[in-house]
Amino acid sequence: HQDVYVQKIGSNGNLIWGNGINVTLDGGIDLAEKNPLLLSDGSGGTYVTWNIYASFTVYENYMTHLDSTGAVDTNWNTIALDTFRATHIEDGAGNNEYPANNTWLQADGNIAVTYTRESPSETTAEMIVVQQDGLEANLSPSIQISNDNEYIGQFKGYEYGDYGVYGIFTVNSDVYAQRLDDNWLKEWGVTGLIVSSMD
Repeated sequence: HQDVYVQKIGSNGNLIWGNGINVTLDGGIDLAEKNPLLLSDGSGGTYVTWNIYASFTVYENYMTHLDSTGAVDTNWNTIALDTFRATHIEDGAGNNEYPANNTWLQADGNIAVTYTRESPSETTAEMIVVQQDGLEANLSPSIQISNDNEYIGQFKGYEYGDYGVYGIFTVNSDVYAQRLDDNWLKEWGVTGLIVSSMD
């Protein structure tokens, strides 16, 4: 059993949030919660994304927001059986989600999250945009960056302009790049551009 804690450290090295803030789901169904990512909210607080191994075959990503005092943002969704508020980042199809690779604040203040998910037939690099209040994650469809029947991993995404995204990811031993415009449409073909190959 593994839990995720968040700590805030002052400029002189002091621990501001006591023994840390435990953001772990307490519904009793999880085996392990790990691989946290932090993203500053610009006001002394942080967005926290982490991955839950709910069983040996089920993986899910969650996100929550702590304000500058370490208090959990009460505007975020409530997860059943849990005493804190969080948002389940999902594609809507119930597929396995591997740990989120990175997060960033967009020009409109919403949060973009990149991750890979596994369906019965493929592994796909995807991105989802979460509103600042956390209420949109379960309603917005994820944006499919790539679609290939081979293993996709190590996806990284970076914003350009106001809303467009550059992404780089691996397919087996090859490295691909993709660009989405500000309407989330692929600009570099269906599978992206290959930038490095073992062939």
